[in-house]
Amino acid sequence: VILALGVQKGLERANIIFIPLLVLLFVALVVRALFLPGAIDGLNAFFTPNWSALLEPKVWLAAYAQIFFSLSIAFGIMLTYSSYIKKRTNLTGPGLVVGFANSSFEILAGIGVFSTLGFLAQQQNTSISELEGISGVSLSFITFPSIVSEMPGGQVFGFLFFASLVLAGLTSLISLLQVVSSSFQDKFGLTPRQGALRVGGVSAVLSIVLFAREDALWVLDSVDKWANEVGIVSSAVIMLSAMVLLKMFPILRDHINAYSSFKVGKVWQIFAGGIIPVVLLIMFLVEVVNVLQNSYSGYPVWFNTLYGWGAVLFMVVAAAIMTALPWKHNPDEFVPEPAIPGERIHAHAPFGKDAA
Repeated sequence: VILALGVQKGLERANIIFIPLLVLLFVALVVRALFLPGAIDGLNAFFTPNWSALLEPKVWLAAYAQIFFSLSIAFGIMLTYSSYIKKRTNLTGPGLVVGFANSSFEILAGIGVFSTLGFLAQQQNTSISELEGISGVSLSFITFPSIVSEMPGGQVFGFLFFASLVLAGLTSLISLLQVVSSSFQDKFGLTPRQGALRVGGVSAVLSIVLFAREDALWVLDSVDKWANEVGIVSSAVIMLSAMVLLKMFPILRDHINAYSSFKVGKVWQIFAGGIIPVVLLIMFLVEVVNVLQNSYSGYPVWFNTLYGWGAVLFMVVAAAIMTALPWKHNPDEFVPEPAIPGERIHAHAPFGKDAA
């Protein structure tokens, strides 16, 4: 329904309601967790750095995958939503706000989670490092329900946790599905209602088939691992490499600096177009070799092959098929806005001086 109502009437109104509500619920959740017995032990574990972990490639890859997911990088989400904003918009200011707000909320989430894990460790008379089921989907759907059943006021705590989880999932879901729905609308000339119905219908069927079974948590864990740390990271490497080969970074930097409050220089270009894709590629290759040599989470090889590599293969094949299908309206008929006085024109742009 939210997608069918469109971006302004649907997504914008939904987020105006859901995001503040999510923050309120989660703050209440964190405050409650801080007063649990053992919460201090959890906070000590959370804020005590393990410097040796910085030498492990899998830690950096997991960190990149997490921030990519939480900031919707390399999903196509930024491309889709940028098509809805004005042509000449301040990008760096809102970008910094989004980045710092996201990381602040994640620190808040970490405080709540580790305070709760400290309580669980005290109840089991063990240390947090020895707890089982504190990573991946097991933390949300197995460990936390167990904690809720043991703590004082567990019903209220459980409501706050699962209400927050539902809202976080819903706001993420509509942003993800809007990208797919918008793509179908542009490709096949569909209305928002038609796009939402078709995308939502197919997604619902796939979800029921894959995630409404006894082994659903393990399927979700495997698909999530490969989609994030293989699919998304490789997508980012390919996109950044393509931008370097097409010499798009100078064009993008000039555009950003022409309209944004915070200017970016050559250092940004060096990091975004040089250091980051190289580091990502190295970590990606190390992780691929690791999952090929060692079975992820102890799952059988056939299981990870079917649901892990199978998910990546499905995405690649689906993308190739959708790209090959003809457009309802020729996208090359796009007419750009005329340049404003002082705006730099890149005649060497790969798509022609008119597009630039």
